[in-house]
Amino acid sequence: PRKNHAYLLDVFDYLWEQGLDVNLTIVGRRGWKVDELIDRIQKHPQYRKKLFHFDDITDKELAYCYQQAKMLVFPSIVEGFGLPIIESLNFGLPVLASNTPVHREVGGENIAYFDLNDISSLAEQIIQVESEGVPKQYQVPADFKWMSWLESSEILLQKII
Repeated sequence: PRKNHAYLLDVFDYLWEQGLDVNLTIVGRRGWKVDELIDRIQKHPQYRKKLFHFDDITDKELAYCYQQAKMLVFPSIVEGFGLPIIESLNFGLPVLASNTPVHREVGGENIAYFDLNDISSLAEQIIQVESEGVPKQYQVPADFKWMSWLESSEILLQKII
């Protein structure tokens, strides 16, 4: 529930009702309290047409998903860090994320934000991307680089010592 895929489906249902030809691919293992959501996905009229769900993929397959996507849409309500934001940016993939403090801390000025209290907030941004392409302000800077796990570990080790 904290990943907020129900909101995402609501947005894409609206977009499909408007006739927008967009795909939604949800990648991630099943969490707790998602039986109703999985049932909604699997019974959806767009399932395996414009709506896809992969719940057990390898790192290589995940990298392929990032490379083939137009954007990451990340509607989490609560997040510990938001690793998909960093992964996406490292692949040069633009990000639309819910306007939460942790997303602002991780994504900063490098990503675009939407309001979780209003599906039109995200829907309008997706419509804009589909009609005009990815706006310059959503594009990942060519010099974007997040520290590696090795660099992060070295910083932690230095602070401990």
